[in-house]
Parts: sequence; C-alpha cells; structure tokens
Amino acid sequence: MKKVGMVLYIFVLLACEQGDPDSSGFDKVDSNLKKNVGSCDQKMILKPVEQIEVDSRHVAFYKLYKMVNEYKEFLNNRTFQGLDYKLVFKFPIAQIFPVYKNADFIYEGLNYNPIVIDSLEFILYTLNLDVNIVNQDLLQTSQLLEYISDSARLFKTLLNDNLDEATLEWLKVSKTAEELTNLNFHLGEAMNYRRQFIKQLSIALIKIAVKDADRDFVFERLTNDIVGQGDGLRHGDLVELSPSISRDTINLFYVSMKRKVDIVLCLIKN
Repeated sequence: MKKVGMVLYIFVLLACEQGDPDSSGFDKVDSNLKKNVGSCDQKMILKPVEQIEVDSRHVAFYKLYKMVNEYKEFLNNRTFQGLDYKLVFKFPIAQIFPVYKNADFIYEGLNYNPIVIDSLEFILYTLNLDVNIVNQDLLQTSQLLEYISDSARLFKTLLNDNLDEATLEWLKVSKTAEELTNLNFHLGEAMNYRRQFIKQLSIALIKIAVKDADRDFVFERLTNDIVGQGDGLRHGDLVELSPSISRDTINLFYVSMKRKVDIVLCLIKN
C-alpha cells in the first residue's frame, strides 16, 4: 500500500465533497420538508413542501421506474472498473465473523474502491481479532462491518426485492401522483445519504491505514473516528472519546440512510 497514493486520494475525496452540491445540504433538506399526515406518521414520514411541484401520475411513475432501474444497474453491475487485476480480500472474514459468508459485501459496501478496501484489510490485520476470546477489537470491528454490510444489503434488498417489476406495476395503479412524487423524493434522498456515508467512511478508513501504525493506534482511531464507544467498552480498553466531526458525520449519514430506507418501505406498503 503506497502512502502517497492514499494521501492524494483523501485530498481528492475532500475536494469532491467541497464541490458537491449535495454534501452541504444535509440540514437544508430537513428544512425543506414537513410532516406528512397519513398511515406512515409513526415512521416520521416527511414530504416536500408545497414549493416542490407534484408530478402527474404518469410523470411521477416514469421518474420512479427510471430511478429504480438506474440504481439497480449501478448496484448490481458494479465491479472493479479500470483495474487490470482482480482484487482479492485476503483477510479470513468468514472464519472470524461467520455471519458473513464471503467478502462480497465489503466490495459492494465500499463501492469497489481498491484503496479503501486495502485500507480496511490493513486495519483488520492490525487489530487483535482473536476468535477464542470476546475482546474489544472484535466488538468494534463487528460494528464497523455492520456499517459496511448495511451499505450494501439495505439497498440491494430494497431495489431487487421490494421494488421489483411486480411491485412497480402495483405502485403504478394504486398510488396517487402525490404518493409517487413523495416516494421518488425519499428514494433519491436515501441514495444520496448512502453516497455521503460511503464517502465519509472511506476517508476515515484511509486516514487510519495511511499511518501504518500499531494495534493501539488503529483501535483508538477506529473507536474515536468511526464507530464510537459501545457498551462493551465500559470495561477493558476504555477509549476516552474526544469530539470527532468524522464520527458524528459518519453516524449521521448512516442513521439518515437507514431512516430513509424505512420511509421508502413504509411508503411502498401503505
């Protein structure tokens, strides 16, 4: 792993975020929404304010159909584009965390980015992931892998299972123009939060790996900058958390991503 390349990659990501009109609009989005009265109220459903034009049913469904299929193609056909070799994740993920059958979720959850995936592999090899004892490294790594898994699993399930062709046809005939417009809005928001979540998580992983440091440093940075401190850290390797924009931002986008998926599912079913 070449440190120079990784450092440059961090700068590129940060530069892209500064120029990304979506990245600075996190609070702006919520200020442009209001509570929607309906069967999804308990999910804290929000909808665009009146200034956002409601499409006709035909147009709204066309936008939904187009959006769903574009997202499906992006997620289902994503590969290591531009590489002249097949990247293999060598860390024995399934042996230590049997809930994962293979490393496919890592590729998908990190958008097939080889630098980020190499960074994650370095972190896992540096930590003390001893399967014979339940230690803090395992607990924190489990949370990190859950982040990555949700980034891949939630949307593939949503698009392939909950928004399949049969469901789309049902939505076409059963939903009003306002409901379809609302669904389009929240699905787009969900994908946007996913992109922002992956971007922030990728930067944090690279920043840890580029230091080429020992276990103590990696564990502290993983806890402080990414996953936070769970209940399992009240004893043993207690890390004194300091204010972290990285951790707060990652968690904010992660929670928002999951919440938007819940909203979309609720809108589909009600």
